[in-house]
Amino acid sequence: GHSNIVVTALNDLGGQLDVPMGGEFKIGDIREINNHLLPSEVFYWIFQKNMPDMIKCFVNECGFQFRWIDHKNHLPSVFKRIFEADEYANFPQWAGDADEDELIYESSRERRRLRAASAYVEQMKMLDFLISLGFPFELFFPTENPIECEDKLREEKKLETIQQCRDYQKSLSKEERKVREDCYVACSAYNYMQESEYDEDDSEEEESEPKTLTLGDFYRQLKARWDGQE
Repeated sequence: GHSNIVVTALNDLGGQLDVPMGGEFKIGDIREINNHLLPSEVFYWIFQKNMPDMIKCFVNECGFQFRWIDHKNHLPSVFKRIFEADEYANFPQWAGDADEDELIYESSRERRRLRAASAYVEQMKMLDFLISLGFPFELFFPTENPIECEDKLREEKKLETIQQCRDYQKSLSKEERKVREDCYVACSAYNYMQESEYDEDDSEEEESEPKTLTLGDFYRQLKARWDGQE
């Protein structure tokens, strides 16, 4: 949608993407905010509107680099929008194509799940689209993920007692714990979506077994989305 708007806006800046922003502190008092966040602000606005064509234009024609995304505010919000379970009732561009006429026959809990599952399809479309444009895996998971090491320790029966688990958690750095927590949030949302799926080979009345994943399996499946586009 209207990707030319990005180019027009950039031309109005004289072709300079990284310029100070202005903020009104008092009536008529405009001050420059020289925090170099304008590229991130533009990207985040386009992303929130779920406009892939504009994102593609911003990256390919305007030279935006994903590493410019503000790591303090915008990047966590992008992660949440892509990976967390939400119905997005107030954001129709993310809501997917859930059939509201069919949902009236479901329980309120099931309606919430089905709407969230429909939105999740849109979220994964955006994720794959960002990956295709070169979005680095390391932006979401910036350090070595401890999950595979954790799986190995479980196989070796070294995480069987409460004390062993506590010692393992204490051994993780702050960055490793953050990566694990983020992956856990994304995995929980994925597994939540599976509860509302029906196996294509089953009858409409027979619900299939949930296709949930362990944390380690989810991490490897997620990483494969990047590996598949390299």
